[in-house]
Amino acid sequence: MRRDHEDESEVPPSENQLPEFVENSPFLRLLVFEKTFRKAMALLLLLAVAVPLFLFKIWKTSPPDFKPAVKVSGLDLVQVWSLRRAAEKHVTKHELLEAVAAWKMAVGNNPGNPDSSRGLLRTLRDWEPIPWDQLNLARVQVFWLLRLTRTNAADLTLASEVFAHFRLDEYVVGMIGPLSERITDPQVRLFLPALFRQNEMEQFARVLAKNSSLTNDPELRLYQAAWQAGWGPSGTAGAGQRILDAGMTDPKTAMLAHRLELAVSHHLAQLDRYAQSLQALQIGGSDRVSDHARFWESLARAGRKEEARELFKKFNLPPSLPADSLLEAGALVALGLHDDALSLLERHRRLFPTAPELWSACADLLILLKRWEDLRTLAVDLRRTTPLHDQTAGYTFYLEGVCAVNQGRLEAAEKAFRQISEVPFSNLALSYQTAIGLNQLGQPAAARKLLEVLESALGGKLDYWRQVFQSAFLARDAEAMLRAAENAWRIAPNHIVAVNNLAASLLILRKRPGQSVQLTLKCLSAAPRDPGVIINHALALLQNHRVDEGELLLGTLPRVGLTPLLMTVVNLGWLEVHLQRNRAAEALAAYHLLDPQHLLPPQKKWADDQAAHLKVPDPRIGI
Repeated sequence: MRRDHEDESEVPPSENQLPEFVENSPFLRLLVFEKTFRKAMALLLLLAVAVPLFLFKIWKTSPPDFKPAVKVSGLDLVQVWSLRRAAEKHVTKHELLEAVAAWKMAVGNNPGNPDSSRGLLRTLRDWEPIPWDQLNLARVQVFWLLRLTRTNAADLTLASEVFAHFRLDEYVVGMIGPLSERITDPQVRLFLPALFRQNEMEQFARVLAKNSSLTNDPELRLYQAAWQAGWGPSGTAGAGQRILDAGMTDPKTAMLAHRLELAVSHHLAQLDRYAQSLQALQIGGSDRVSDHARFWESLARAGRKEEARELFKKFNLPPSLPADSLLEAGALVALGLHDDALSLLERHRRLFPTAPELWSACADLLILLKRWEDLRTLAVDLRRTTPLHDQTAGYTFYLEGVCAVNQGRLEAAEKAFRQISEVPFSNLALSYQTAIGLNQLGQPAAARKLLEVLESALGGKLDYWRQVFQSAFLARDAEAMLRAAENAWRIAPNHIVAVNNLAASLLILRKRPGQSVQLTLKCLSAAPRDPGVIINHALALLQNHRVDEGELLLGTLPRVGLTPLLMTVVNLGWLEVHLQRNRAAEALAAYHLLDPQHLLPPQKKWADDQAAHLKVPDPRIGI
């Protein structure tokens, strides 16, 4: 009976039970009366919903507030899952090239998932020997991961491990250094060796003192011993050297100990010890181009250039990094082998096609040799090098301008320098180097445009603000000088140049005389015989109405032997002395001795205003 009841429940309603709109619609009648049709339509409806979800990029995988947001499709997610499994299997089988290829495709399918980036970076970190052809991939992926995860501690450690593996110690120091008190033990183990290799020995000592418990680690103990042997207190040198010597006899630490011995013996100019450790590294297959280059330079300094040249002729180790090429070329220049250095840099430019520093090293050498046409050819060739165009286009016009200046083609030089800021120039280091060169060539307008762009990246550096100050001085912009000087002084309030530049800027603008006298007194204590410092302090005293002291100090300066600039500023000081003493004739005489080309606009305006109120005629009239 129950079965009969269930069968009756599956019978569709009769036609006279259907609403009129259903009876009038063939589609709806099929949907009601044909079970197979209903199933087919349900399947189509499911597909209509599922296909867009699977094929369209609507799934957001990047973190909140990440710009631009990363969106993927369901198909992408499935492919990523499959690719990650394949990559992990390749890693297990030590098929690292295939593993990296799979990880790259996984990252490409879903860039917003940090796990794929981590997998790729771990594979590169653990790849031995170092896969130098994967360096650019590692660098790009590290910065993408850190941006994606907002530089969390675990990913920062992984990033530092990758850079340490590729011997990019400057990146390790740059990433871990700002952490200060929040640094973890794994990060310290990466940070200390990087500081040592970067020759940042003061910071190395500070970090080591705060983390002395970690020196139980055998490798860190050797780094500590090397520091003691070469840079530590004199009482620790012997003990440090003994630990280092013991490390050279232990097969587990021998290569590291010999490498640290290279640093110590190079610092102490112990050529025999350096040679012994270099030979040990060669036998162990652990020597590097940089090791040999430093040895050649040391031999050159010791007057043994011929010996170094013979070693170079027998040398055939290829570079691993562009930095190796730069060191080798620098050593060749020290040996007087300029043509060999140029030839080497040209060969290695092809080996490292995305390394602009090799092009700039070539340019520096051509400038040193005054080979202007070769420099111009280099600039044109670099502009045509597609991989580097966006990084270096501005630099190429700078080089053309340098050529034109030295060939006397001043209009062409001006045009080239103007073009620097009109083309791409994304390489910060090269852009900053160019700004320095423009300042040296007396081209403040072009230099200032570059420096303005660099402020966000370099605004925390003292040297940056010194270059800004220099370009402002060349442009005779006193307000810009003051801004640059104030920023430099905030960064390094005890740096004598920063103090002096701030004092000079305040004196030129006649602002904050109380502060200016304190600053000039500090400079005078550091350089009591410097004429410029004495003059500035005298001017500061006069602006504080301490005329007796100011006049006495000005009177100590010689009347001959000063540069035209300093002589003009001395006369400006005497003008102020005579004004405060109400000696109109003497004041006007001092005014007429001023050379306007050595006065900045605020100084000239003040002097002109004072002279306009003096009623005594020019004593030279009628002579």
